[in-house]
Amino acid sequence: MALIALAGALAPPARGGDSFYCGSRVVTTGLSDTDVRAACGDPDELSRERILRRPTVWRQGRPIVVGSEEVEVPVERWRYDFGPNRLMVALRFEDGVLTEIRSLGYGHAR
Repeated sequence: MALIALAGALAPPARGGDSFYCGSRVVTTGLSDTDVRAACGDPDELSRERILRRPTVWRQGRPIVVGSEEVEVPVERWRYDFGPNRLMVALRFEDGVLTEIRSLGYGHAR
């Protein structure tokens, strides 16, 4: 029994890449692009595209598919470079909702 508890304590968190800090504010998946911009400011890079996917709503930070017909959804990719002492982050927004957070390498001198 103690071995199982130890293995659980040493296991990495299942969704560790789903949040990061901007100053003292935690940014997590499920937040709106407006909330992220308020916490972190304007991104250093931004790109836009459109994809087809089934309609999705977010409840308590989790996506729930609500239909079977595909709809066109705007996608934005943001990148923040917080400088050489912090990791950069790449964010993906679908229809204005943060759906993915990826850590990149260390940032660059400003």
